[in-house]
Amino acid sequence: MDFLSKIALALDLPSEKDLIHILTTLEPQPKIVKIGLEVVYALGLENSLGLITKFLPNADIFLDLKLHDIPNTVAKAVLALKKFKVKYLTVHSLGGQFMLEKALEKTQNSGINLVAVTVLTSHSEENLKKEFDLPDNFQLFDLSEKLTSLAVKAGLEYIVCSAQESKLLKQKFFHLKTITPGIRLKTEQNGISDDQARIVTPSMAFNEAKADIIVIGRPIYQAPNPAAAWTQLLKTCDSF
Repeated sequence: MDFLSKIALALDLPSEKDLIHILTTLEPQPKIVKIGLEVVYALGLENSLGLITKFLPNADIFLDLKLHDIPNTVAKAVLALKKFKVKYLTVHSLGGQFMLEKALEKTQNSGINLVAVTVLTSHSEENLKKEFDLPDNFQLFDLSEKLTSLAVKAGLEYIVCSAQESKLLKQKFFHLKTITPGIRLKTEQNGISDDQARIVTPSMAFNEAKADIIVIGRPIYQAPNPAAAWTQLLKTCDSF
C-alpha cells in the first residue's frame, strides 16, 4: 500500500484518551500522523510526540505549528525542535522569504522537511475579498502563487495549499511538492463539523490536483466508526 505514505492523518484531538484510541484502532497503521496546536497545547509537545512514537513507532510525524514570527524567533524555534523526531514542520509563507531562509538553515542535519503554508483552506476568494476589502478582480490563486514563490526562492521543497491550486502551482514550480488539506470522503459531509471552504475528495486531490500528500482528519476521527472510515478511505485510494 504505497499510497499510505501519501496520506497524513490529522489528529486534532483534545485528550490523551482520544489520541490513543485512534492511534491503536486503525489498520493498517497510518504512515504519517499530523498533530497541531490543539494537541500540543492540550497534551504538551513532548507528551504528544511520545504517544505517537510509542503506539506508531514507524510513523512519520507531521508537526503543524504554522510558525510565523520575526526571522530570529522562528529560526530559534526550529532549532529547538531539532531534538524531536519530526519529518514535516510547517511555517507560514506570509512570514517572508528571509524568515523562511533562516528557518530552513536550522533544519540542516535534522531530517526535518520545512513546509510553507500558503493560503488556508478555510479561506475562500469571496471571504478574503470581504474581510480585507479587496478589489473585485482579486484572485486567490495569485496570492497562493506569490506565497509559493517566496517559499521556492527560500529553498523550500514543500508547501501546503488547497487542491484547487495544487496542479497549477506544480506546473509553474517544477520541483514543488504539495500537501493538500481539506480532504473529505465526499464533497458533502453529513454530520462533520466543518470550517473548510475549499474541500475535495481524495480522488480529486491525487488525480486532478496531483497532490503529493493529502491531509485528512475529521472524516476519520469524527466518524461513528473511525476504523471503518479509515478502511473506506484506503479502499478509495487503492483504486487510483
